[in-house]
Amino acid sequence: MREAYTPPPNLFRSRAAYRGFLSKNWVPTSFIQRIVGFLSGLVMILGTSVIVLSTVKFRSELRDDLHSEVAAFILSLLVTFVVLCVAVVAMNLGIRLVRGSFRRSQPTLN
Repeated sequence: MREAYTPPPNLFRSRAAYRGFLSKNWVPTSFIQRIVGFLSGLVMILGTSVIVLSTVKFRSELRDDLHSEVAAFILSLLVTFVVLCVAVVAMNLGIRLVRGSFRRSQPTLN
């Protein structure tokens, strides 16, 4: 009897592309998924826009509250950088959701 080494199958990996809710190639399969995807993406885009606009107000308030100008400038710069990095990631995910909500579920056959 011949013994050949074959590794056991990995149950958590498939050969098909991942089509999860926030994945790059997400395709909604129902009307409800289209609506939820569009609204979630819209809320993420509007929320990140508000966050980006609020950093200006936050910086001015932080400079007024702290007594040291240098510490206030450094802290406001650091917080603004972190907030903008998070906003860029969230905006990217929101745009993906909005774009994905308009994709067709299945290709049309001629």
